[in-house]
Amino acid sequence: GGPSVGGAGAIVDSDAGSTVRSHKELEAGSARATAAAEHYDALGRAAAARGHGVDVVAASLEEVGLYEMKALLGRTGGAALQGESFQDSHLLDSLRRLYARAPDGSVGMGFGAQFELTAGRDCEAIEHIGGGGGAAGEPEGLSVRECGGARSFAWEGGSLSPHTCVGLTLTPAKKGGGASVMPQHQLLQLSARYSTAGGRRVRRVTTLRLPRLTQSYDAKSLLPALDQQAVAALLVRQAVAKANSGASAPEMLRWIDRLLIKTMKTLCAYSKGDPG
Repeated sequence: GGPSVGGAGAIVDSDAGSTVRSHKELEAGSARATAAAEHYDALGRAAAARGHGVDVVAASLEEVGLYEMKALLGRTGGAALQGESFQDSHLLDSLRRLYARAPDGSVGMGFGAQFELTAGRDCEAIEHIGGGGGAAGEPEGLSVRECGGARSFAWEGGSLSPHTCVGLTLTPAKKGGGASVMPQHQLLQLSARYSTAGGRRVRRVTTLRLPRLTQSYDAKSLLPALDQQAVAALLVRQAVAKANSGASAPEMLRWIDRLLIKTMKTLCAYSKGDPG
């Protein structure tokens, strides 16, 4: 427990009288915090290139530098667990979930993950929603290639767990830029490749055929097939992306309120006197 006090990743001096950087200093662009963040970002790139995942487990009443380590965790698919003591029940429970065993007795994780999303040529770009990837939300090591009538986006995912969640925004091609009449359905195929702790190579492929909806389509008819957990995860990721862009706390609260109200109006119906 405690912050780093030496080397390029130090966030405070080893002198006991030194104080850890404050939130105001971070907002003002602390030179030490910036240098430490660049150091951990470089570590994240190196670890991700070798298929390693980096987890940070900290037990301290003081700051430990998670702000500076954000890129290290995001690029490698790692997790951050923090508590006041290593005996805290919530920290121990989180550790058990993180390192839970698979049915074959191995650690239920994947390493050196590589993703590939294949879509139509009318899909021009993809972007991560909240966390992970490189600058400006671009997935780590993104490469784009075209073959026939399809466009494939491949990127690196670091380490995976049974709870790994990836959110992506697909940007359609501009009209007149080569994309002609939009098809009635969108075909998507997501491929994930990774190595298990035992060295076995695994590939998982998911193929979707989704109807394209017009603006006049009644979104409430989608409720029977709505994945509420996925919606909640995407809303949280959008909030994280908004916070990472530098939005203040009041701006964040107003934005979340507007987003929730818009979502409820789109998907929900209200009947006076009917609690159901």
